[in-house]
Amino acid sequence: MRAIGLLISVPAIVLVIVMIIGEIVMSFSFIDFVVGFLMAGAMVHVVVSSAKIRFPSVFGYSAKANLVHGLIVAISAVNIYFFNYGFNATIENGMLMGAFDLILIYALFGRMLHKRITKKTVLVQQG
Repeated sequence: MRAIGLLISVPAIVLVIVMIIGEIVMSFSFIDFVVGFLMAGAMVHVVVSSAKIRFPSVFGYSAKANLVHGLIVAISAVNIYFFNYGFNATIENGMLMGAFDLILIYALFGRMLHKRITKKTVLVQQG
């Protein structure tokens, strides 16, 4: 039980430190934080869906539910950024577009890549 508390509290402490440093060093935008948080969550759901791992999402535990959830969250993150900063700023933001493109590529080709990487080799027994 203590390990679970550490797993929860350590990232929270790190997040607070990063937010304080962000406020001191540069202007910290809450919208940017939310967009990054959503994109990271979307990536998890898309990767889990291609591996067919049961993982909870808003739409259920299936691979299709996780894929739909991940895509909706990624599109929502891009829309939040777009409505806050405009079209040109959205297109020129390399991190946002790179993450979004990675999510789309993995949504389209992830299952094929996963099958190709995890092919099981058949061992022939001798004797």
